[in-house]
Amino acid sequence: LTSAGATCFLGTAMRHFTIDEGVTSIAANLFNGCTNLHTVWIPDSVKNVASDCFTATALMDSFLADKAKQTLVIDRWLIRYRPDSRGALVLDDEIVGIANQNTLNREIVSEHRALKSVHLPKKLAYIGYGAFEDTGLAEVKLPQGVQLLGSSCFRGTRIRSITIPSSVKVMETWVLMNCESLERVVFLGDTQVIWPAITGRRDKKPIEIVAPRDSRPYRYAAMYAEEYQLVPVTL
Repeated sequence: LTSAGATCFLGTAMRHFTIDEGVTSIAANLFNGCTNLHTVWIPDSVKNVASDCFTATALMDSFLADKAKQTLVIDRWLIRYRPDSRGALVLDDEIVGIANQNTLNREIVSEHRALKSVHLPKKLAYIGYGAFEDTGLAEVKLPQGVQLLGSSCFRGTRIRSITIPSSVKVMETWVLMNCESLERVVFLGDTQVIWPAITGRRDKKPIEIVAPRDSRPYRYAAMYAEEYQLVPVTL
């Protein structure tokens, strides 16, 4: 088995579920309405999880009912989060992935906007769609080992400078879109940057892209320099 379509287990009575090794993505609404679901095991092959695949399950309902809980973690994947009263979020060291966040949900948007700082664990490999979109983050330190920056994951934040480790294989679309304080992005490797991953500021202030010469990030900045005021700088 390599994939399971959305809603394929909708409303079933299962309590426990093991996803086979080889599956790479967990689809939206996969377990929607499985009100008895208490345990899910996720293999190492999974690189993408939709947070709303657990809508109306015992797992999600328990998290939503307990406002003191900061995170819903299912087998090393962060599914949903709330910052603490100071706007901080510290993630468990064993977390390997952050699920896609459905930011159309008003409750999620409200919780995200209160986030001002986050500590990312060393084992983190996958940051999903919209993970920190429209949060109050002004800085973030990506650990060496992160492989994927999902679409819009830092969109609309207050980040001024960010370093992309050499371990990052792909930076998807809109990762650094609408970041009006962004001044500098440093790439340490040959990350595949999917247009338009980094867009310009409304005030037209140039954004420096620091990368090894002739790397894909450097070529990306050179290609879109005029359109987005990106300035390629050799590492």
